[in-house]
Amino acid sequence: ELSIKHNLVFNCYRATWAPIGEPIDPSHEADDRHGTVIGSCEREAAVYALAQIRSTKLQPQLAVAV
Repeated sequence: ELSIKHNLVFNCYRATWAPIGEPIDPSHEADDRHGTVIGSCEREAAVYALAQIRSTKLQPQLAVAV
């Protein structure tokens, strides 16, 4: 699941993700299944979040290939 929220104080967007069925908690410590990124617009935050999610899914494959 992905949540994108506008932060009016800093004029930026926060994208937070968690596995489907788990509540999205921005204060949860980042790991390979949870995370938060910041972008200057909603689209940038979404693209950066997707890149982070994909990179964590590729880490095990890269470790095996090395």
